[in-house]
Amino acid sequence: MAFESLADVVRATEGLPEVRIVGGHMAGLLLAAFPVGDLVPRRTNDADAGISTEVAGTQVVHDRLIANDYEPEGGNRLVKGDRAIDLLVPSLDGHFHPLTVGGRAYDATPGLALALTGEPIVIDVTVAYLDEHEDRFDVPVPSVEAAVILKASATTSRSAAKDITDLFHLLSIRNDFGDTETGGWQLDQTPLIGSRRDAARTLHLIADRARKSPLFTEAEVPPAAFTALVREYVTAP
Repeated sequence: MAFESLADVVRATEGLPEVRIVGGHMAGLLLAAFPVGDLVPRRTNDADAGISTEVAGTQVVHDRLIANDYEPEGGNRLVKGDRAIDLLVPSLDGHFHPLTVGGRAYDATPGLALALTGEPIVIDVTVAYLDEHEDRFDVPVPSVEAAVILKASATTSRSAAKDITDLFHLLSIRNDFGDTETGGWQLDQTPLIGSRRDAARTLHLIADRARKSPLFTEAEVPPAAFTALVREYVTAP
């Protein structure tokens, strides 16, 4: 269901500028494209798409999903049976909050503006379903650095082990594959500004508390390894 939702939202945003698939699919597909050791991409149960306010204002994505039998389910979420898609727009004040664009409500998300303006990593995805049919489509996701910033921002609005898992996977990709192949990396520069500075502050705070955090136990992420990655690749604020 999650991959069917992904395929639907990819096709609903086809040909539009400043669109990135984010959330759990973003983290899972990046780890599939850049495999690290024995780390296994975690599963998700919906699809999240980040779109610019300009794209949101046209309502074209919403209209295409409605034409594909999706129905609004409060705010920015659309559903079709067991499929679910969330549409997100950038937050320019560093905070999560509802934002009305073109008469429709969206979740404004910190770090998304950087992800939308940077070059995407386009992943050629083939999904093999259990009924033996296949589907193939190209998925634009943010760079690994932008993905880290988005996931770091997510931890400021919720306490979830899945975000620790995703951050560890993304930082491990940076460690194993470098910065060129993964879309560039500026989180280790000085000084950091804007969403990079905010993410660095959050990441170092998580690392400082890692050994005592029950989230790391739930996520099965080694605190020492996570802390080492943060201190190696992210400038301390």
